Amino acid sequence: MSARTTFHLLDVFTPRKFGGCALALVEREREPERDEMSLIAREFAAPATAFLLPPRDPINSARLACFSPRGEELDLAPHAVIGAATVLAQSRAPEILARQSVVVAIETPGETYACEVIRNRDRVAYAQFGLGRAPIRRPAAVDAARLAQAIGLRAEDLAFAAHEPRIYDCLAPYCLAPVASRAALLRAQPVTKALAPLLGAARGLYLYAADPIEPDASIHARLFERDGTEAAASGEALAAFAGAAQEFERPSDGGHELVVEQGHGAGRPARLTLRMDVLGGALANVHIGGQTTPIASGALHP
Repeated sequence: MSARTTFHLLDVFTPRKFGGCALALVEREREPERDEMSLIAREFAAPATAFLLPPRDPINSARLACFSPRGEELDLAPHAVIGAATVLAQSRAPEILARQSVVVAIETPGETYACEVIRNRDRVAYAQFGLGRAPIRRPAAVDAARLAQAIGLRAEDLAFAAHEPRIYDCLAPYCLAPVASRAALLRAQPVTKALAPLLGAARGLYLYAADPIEPDASIHARLFERDGTEAAASGEALAAFAGAAQEFERPSDGGHELVVEQGHGAGRPARLTLRMDVLGGALANVHIGGQTTPIASGALHP
């Protein structure tokens, strides 16, 4: 670790410190080996540790390698893309960002994403990027009565309007379940042994209610992973939720943007934005966005 290695600690999907999803963003003068990146990620133990690497195509801004807290490489972590985009825009084009939006092109193992970054009067940065795809509904049926029992709710709690439990997959499969009210949503408490078998291939259970705290929000959500742990915020689950929003709300052609609250139950309140592009009555693209807040920066000892 002889080359200089600097880092930024950020909270993503929040305009305030100690909310949203924590991210460690690491920059290195010379590209580290994969094993070394894995060790650094395990040391930070953030929900994701991302490394800013030289792009393969010089027209792009950077290449991103993401790792889990266990040091496993990830294909894509949306909050890492958002965090990296805001750091790059603020460090490389601060004068332009003070006047207008900046587009940052970030390479990931799967594809390159163009992220638009803006900064408000309070100097809080926001980034949004399109996934270039729409969620796919998985054919597996969800037993609402058993699911309700597995999270300590009644069967009638898992519904509002025309919404029903579904499994959708965009970046990863998630089980999406509507809840009648935020009060019922807050009562949910998964029993891991009962919940996991009901999820099938789904990565987690995304509960949502059309009963938000903030007046500009549309949805209040909670995400439980397969082991029952509650996640603060997840761009992957939000992308899957777009499938349910399209199926049951049937938005008209054009762009539709929603603000989603999440993370309150995990003690890390978050605000995520979801934009859905509808064309010919079908969902054509999904955009994930959020604000980032810097927490700390520094250098790793050689």
